Amino acid sequence: MVLLPFFFLFSGKQFIPGQSNNMFTFPGIGLGALACQAKMITDSMLYAAALGLAEAVTQQDLEAGRIYPRVSEIPRVSAEVAFALCKQAQKEGLAQLTFEDDQQLRQHIADRMWKPTYGSLVRVDRI
Repeated sequence: MVLLPFFFLFSGKQFIPGQSNNMFTFPGIGLGALACQAKMITDSMLYAAALGLAEAVTQQDLEAGRIYPRVSEIPRVSAEVAFALCKQAQKEGLAQLTFEDDQQLRQHIADRMWKPTYGSLVRVDRI
């Protein structure tokens, strides 16, 4: 059995869909909720997070037929999703931490992002 890639055409261009949940959306939602210490996550906060993801898609992505950013962009996209969620939480009065300045909020989010570091691999011979 041969599986062909699923795609759709829009305005004469081919687009290959993907999933946003585990790669782009959920990490940003969690980061945003923790960053602003949201009391709860509302439907409008989830909608704001989805808009944050949509705004993270570049024109270059669209021209290449991607409806999501490249996987290598996950840290940037997660930060944008988190920012959008925090802004909405602030509007709804559900953020326990609020920020007057967008740059301050962005820095707060960046400071709380997980940054994987890996030690070098060194061969150890048995004695």
